[in-house]
Amino acid sequence: MRQNQLHNNRLQTDQLQELTLVAIEAAKSAGELINSYDDVEIEVHHKGKGGSLAAEVVTRVDLEAQAIIKTALKESCEQHDIAFLGEESQDDGSRFQKSCFWLVDPIDGTLSFCEKRKGYSVSIALVQSDGSPVIGVVYDPISGKLYHATRGLGARINGQQTRSVITKGTTLNCFFDRSYANDHRYGSVIDFLVQTSGFLSDVKITAQGGAVLNACWVLENAPAVYFKFPKDKGGSIWDYAATACIYNELGLPATDIAGEPFELNRKESTYMNHKGLIFASNKELARQTKSIIDKLR
Repeated sequence: MRQNQLHNNRLQTDQLQELTLVAIEAAKSAGELINSYDDVEIEVHHKGKGGSLAAEVVTRVDLEAQAIIKTALKESCEQHDIAFLGEESQDDGSRFQKSCFWLVDPIDGTLSFCEKRKGYSVSIALVQSDGSPVIGVVYDPISGKLYHATRGLGARINGQQTRSVITKGTTLNCFFDRSYANDHRYGSVIDFLVQTSGFLSDVKITAQGGAVLNACWVLENAPAVYFKFPKDKGGSIWDYAATACIYNELGLPATDIAGEPFELNRKESTYMNHKGLIFASNKELARQTKSIIDKLR
């Protein structure tokens, strides 16, 4: 007999708390492994899926980190009948057969990791079959900073409960991956935001992090935004699930550009940039960003 303790297809609060601690330890263990390669030259391979350079690179460290995480989560999978999907493994479809699944990116921002630059992290989420994230854990191996949230229990940074973003003046902080430089529309959105806001005095662009830390940095550098225009490929569900959970607990916008929740359990594909995305430090900034993007599409 399966030892799951599901009730109405939902884990209870105490179970979610327990699973959050398991995910935190898994992320930290993976981070420890990643840090052990600080002074090691890493051989880079390419997945051959036709995505951007950032999405294509993979190293043995990605594979080793995912193995550590999967082992750490194995008991919880067996006890609660939870499926597992990691970036570096095949999608076996089990996420559609269970009431929830672990969704893992062992190194988000592998390109930054290979270049020994900040911007990479470990990301672990627990997602319900309807695509709702109920646990989100992000660990930055360089700073040692831990971001996490559990549905109904709020969000924490380094163990401290946080209820709002950290505001740093009137400069608009924009976080992107490197591909933004190839699309003039990003600059147009930024210009419009500054011109129409009434309170923004300047803009600062940071374009070196992976999707996960870009979203986390928005929280700590308000007013801030991270957005992407829709495209066919790029940006997968494991890039956004953990941070979506954190934003949900803070009541902040983490949506596609139509303002709808992310589709984190798509049957068609694990890609999810087909509808674009917006992470913003407040709802008004998200609204303004959406309005401008609509005009430029």
